[in-house]
Amino acid sequence: VTRNPGEAARWFLIAAQAGLPAAQVNLGELNENGVGIPRNPAEAARLYQVAARSGHAGAQARMARLLASGQATGAPDPVGAAFWAARAASAENERYQPLADELRKPLTVDQRGELARRLDDL
Repeated sequence: VTRNPGEAARWFLIAAQAGLPAAQVNLGELNENGVGIPRNPAEAARLYQVAARSGHAGAQARMARLLASGQATGAPDPVGAAFWAARAASAENERYQPLADELRKPLTVDQRGELARRLDDL
């Protein structure tokens, strides 16, 4: 089979619209990296967030990285990044704990308080 990223994006879009978190993550990756479709970090963040809210740990980690980099919004969101990394790590997935630790470490005292409030609101 010939590789066709544009066709893959089309099928991932259909599956993502049907509510499949894995397809939302895959389509988010294509948007984030501009593979088969124009690069669109804001759309990637939207797709990751939808999948992340459903409990998809991989989407939560991708959302954390995207927010930490500031690609989606133009400015880093350290609290939002730490929030999604903590969610990924708490989803019984130890492999995301280093990311959660890394993103929590540079937070100020006030930012850590905000992070704690967000996590407590779950």
